[in-house]
Amino acid sequence: MNIEEIQVFGFGSFFTESQTYNDIDLLLLHNDLSMPSRRFALACKRVLSDSPLNLHITILSIPEERSLKFLLRSRATKIHVIHSNHVVKDVDCLLRMIGAKASAKMDE
Repeated sequence: MNIEEIQVFGFGSFFTESQTYNDIDLLLLHNDLSMPSRRFALACKRVLSDSPLNLHITILSIPEERSLKFLLRSRATKIHVIHSNHVVKDVDCLLRMIGAKASAKMDE
């Protein structure tokens, strides 16, 4: 079984020095346009969407991102990786990290 990988990038006001934000913008970047890669990206989006955090999730494949230059244009920063062999652990870690950052922004 091949292990799929999703690179998670943060962009938008939440990931800048801004004190205020409306949502938390994430890009899920998956390998290619193959069905396993696309299915894994959609599964990750579903799991993340169940979070109480106000996440706005965009999904692109690496070839799509290269064509759009999304990372450059959005000034996105890589914040995490989700692997198909330990999704729950990786997503939990990501959500805890984002939650901690949200709490810190509220305390500022």
